[in-house]
Amino acid sequence: MEFKKENYNGKEIFFAESKMNEAKSIALFHGYSFESSVWEKIGLVSNLNKVGYDVYAFDMPSFPKSRNKHIDVETFFSFFSSFAKKFGKISILGASAGGHLAAKFSESNSNLVENLILVGAVGLEEINLPESIKVIGIWGSEDNIYNPSLAQKEIARLGGKFYLIKGARHACYLDKPDDFNKILLNELKYSTN
Repeated sequence: MEFKKENYNGKEIFFAESKMNEAKSIALFHGYSFESSVWEKIGLVSNLNKVGYDVYAFDMPSFPKSRNKHIDVETFFSFFSSFAKKFGKISILGASAGGHLAAKFSESNSNLVENLILVGAVGLEEINLPESIKVIGIWGSEDNIYNPSLAQKEIARLGGKFYLIKGARHACYLDKPDDFNKILLNELKYSTN
């Protein structure tokens, strides 16, 4: 992945990209304890490129390991809205607290989002999404941060499809990256922007 920064209203916003100059684009939002490089480490970026996605992995605002830790959420959302408009519609994957931000962004910018992939996302009970957004939930069966049974109900309420990775904890993509990548790629390779 190639690291980039864009100046937005006097602030530098950092992200990494891996472009194949394909028609489909996906943004990856990491969890609170991670940074954008986590997606490359589990092989997700190269796998997404193989099924025709240009990948943009964002450092999340105010998260401790993020290069964007001094950016507030409102500024990030404003930037990401203008960024996403370049693609017409974009897919977003968000893990844990990053999943909550992905869902909040999608809720208020539904015209920009095609697929929303929530991975152990928190705060789902606060979210309402239109039917136009395809929702996919992926959880570890041993998640002790956001109960998988509750998550399954919330994903169903949002009209989405739910997957449970047996034996995986909250960061299920780290515990079982092959299972995680397989689920995601099977869902996304049939999607078009």
